[in-house]
This record gives sequence, C-alpha cells and structure tokens, in this order.
Amino acid sequence: MRKFFGVAISLTLISASVLLAQPAQALDSSSIRLSALSVNSGSPIRVEVPSLYSAKTCTFALNGPKKTKSVKVKVRKWTAKVALKTSGLPAGAYVVRVNCGKSGSATSTKFSIVPAGSPTKATCEVTESGFSAGGGGTTTYGVRIANRSPALVASSVQLAITFLDASNNTLATESKYATKIPAGENVYVGGNADVSNVANVRVDTICESSGEPTDPILRGQAQSIKPRNSDYYPIEIGGLIPNPLNFTISDFTSLNYVTRNAAGAITGGGGTFADAFIPAGATGTWSTMSVMYPQNVVSVDWTMAAEPK
Repeated sequence: MRKFFGVAISLTLISASVLLAQPAQALDSSSIRLSALSVNSGSPIRVEVPSLYSAKTCTFALNGPKKTKSVKVKVRKWTAKVALKTSGLPAGAYVVRVNCGKSGSATSTKFSIVPAGSPTKATCEVTESGFSAGGGGTTTYGVRIANRSPALVASSVQLAITFLDASNNTLATESKYATKIPAGENVYVGGNADVSNVANVRVDTICESSGEPTDPILRGQAQSIKPRNSDYYPIEIGGLIPNPLNFTISDFTSLNYVTRNAAGAITGGGGTFADAFIPAGATGTWSTMSVMYPQNVVSVDWTMAAEPK
C-alpha cells in the first residue's frame, strides 16, 4: 500500500510540474502591442511585449524613413515595456523591431509618425453642407466630409441627420453611412427624407481610425443636367466616370453626389451606382433621377470609392 501510494504521489507531483511549465511561444507581429496607430513627431510610441517566459532582456528599434539605435530593456513579470522616442524622425510609416533572445525576434505592424499638430486619429469632419426642398414634399441634403489625418483611414463613418423647423424643434432624424475616407481626402454624402417645412439640417458624425489600405477615391462633375416632367423626380443628372486605375471598377461601386446652385453652395445630394463595370483605362457612365428642383442645380460634384470587380 505504501508503495502504491508512493507511486501515486510521485505521479501527482510530476503532473503538477507539467501544468506549471510555460509553453514556448515564438514572437510574431501580434506579440508586439503598440500604444497607437499614429503619434506626433516628438511624442513617444509605447511598446509592450508580453508572455516572454524564456527571455531576460529585449532590444527595441524603430525602422522606417530613418532607423534608430536599439534600446535594451529588462523583462519583468514576463513582459518587456519601453517608450521609444521619435524626436528628430521624419514623418512616415514605421515598424518596431524586437529581439528577445531565446524568445525570438519579430517586427510589429506599421504605425505612423505625423508632423506635430497633425491629428493622430482619423477625422470625419463636416466641412460643407446644404439642403433644400425637393419634389414630393421631401427635403434633400448634401454634405462634404473630410479626413484631416495625414496617415490614417477614417473607417466606419456614420452620419446622424437631424431635420429642424424654424423653432429649432426636431422634425425627423435618420442615419447615413459613408465610404471609408483615405488619409487627407474628402468625400460627398447626399440623400433625401420625407419631411417638409425644414429650416435647418444638423449633421453629426462619428468614425474610427484604421491603418489598413482602402479603395482610392475618384471624383468629377456631372455633364448632363436635365429637367423632367415629374412632381417627385423633377430632374435627371449623369455623366462620365474615367477610370485611371489599373483594375476594373465594379458595377456595384456606389457614387455619391452633391448639387450646387449658381453661388456654388450645396443645395442637396444623393447616391447611385455606375451604369456598368469600368475596365482599367476605360470611361464609364452614371445617371440617376433626383428629387432636386432644376432651379437649385447648376452643377453637380461626385465622389466614388473605386471597388475592384
């Protein structure tokens, strides 16, 4: 019996030691945690690498338009942490290179150093807007939204549209989704709602930041503006879509436009699709009927996030 229990106890101890042993883990980009997707020049980028069970020290360095010298830090509680300086580094895309000895080496995902004063997150600011009464008792609106970040894409862009009367009372609200906005770009969003007697339209926006590439933005103006004999769709607009890209643009790519009066102010807007897919180097077309009254439309500007077919 003693021998039997002795063996049992011995096996239990062995089993416990196996459970306590930490698994070997090779470093990769997902092992390196960065404090931000973008930092201003002169501000540090904080880096953390957890789960370092066999490393005593790690070295960190920045690599991009300019390389930095390695910084060596001790691993404490299986984690290496450091704040890397960016002073004197030119703006651009960088990565953090990490070497943790027996735990291996890896390169982080990209982050950006942007000039001091530039936004470190993507923006979705309303820089221009307008509205007017449309056919069939509707109100049509148009908005230009800008992303001032020099490095990050504005993703999950959403608009809250509020229609107000002359006493600033809310008549109606609706949500609108916009395409992703590349760094430094702006896009148009337009639409209409079944609400009348509108004195003001307020547009609130939210968006997220992304470092992932997005579809390029094409832009242009309508070549055709024609009145129609219709109470609900009093006008037809359309034009050409030159494709300067090296891929075919999908016919499911949405085109968003705003209309302008003789003074250049936005009077409304809407959205449609290309009439057909557009091969690389070719020119496509678009056309749509609008609730806009002809007297409010002298020109039409459009943007399109060109999706590959």
